[in-house]
Amino acid sequence: MQETKRIANEVFFFSELQDGKLNALQQLFDMYYRPLCSYAHRIVEDKCLSEDIVSSSFDKIWRRRNHFDNLNSLVAYLYTITKNASLDQVSLLKRRKTVHQQIAYLLDQNEDIIHNKMIRGEVLKSILAETETLPPKLKEVFGLIYLDGLSIPRAAAKLGVSVNTIKTQQSIALKKLRGSLQRK
Repeated sequence: MQETKRIANEVFFFSELQDGKLNALQQLFDMYYRPLCSYAHRIVEDKCLSEDIVSSSFDKIWRRRNHFDNLNSLVAYLYTITKNASLDQVSLLKRRKTVHQQIAYLLDQNEDIIHNKMIRGEVLKSILAETETLPPKLKEVFGLIYLDGLSIPRAAAKLGVSVNTIKTQQSIALKKLRGSLQRK
């Protein structure tokens, strides 16, 4: 007898729900909200997010209430969409975390690059300042090779001297620059 009464109540309740009665939706909400929140929370591990997911699931059920044959199929669907939405959120959060990690890595890399460029700029500034103290011929050889990018044979041809002379003057210029930069 009780089983017949329970089934009759479910049929009546389901009929009320399909007819769009808000009190039926409220009863459904009262019966399943907490269990669904608990279910979603086990997946997403975030109370507020699980509550949002469940609320959204009830909204979907309400809009699709006429697509179900009975209360059991509606409740099964409610659990299914809650699970799928929870899994989607977990996937989205993982993608966001990966993107945030990649951005953080790139920002760190950019900071290192910028820092290295600043250091390189300071070193070049010091080297150029020290080249001003070199004797004129050494300064000219240094400038042709390191600033103008000429090869040793081309620098020799431009100055009308031998390759060995350029190599010697280059070596002397580098030694003088190293010595003066190390003293700083």
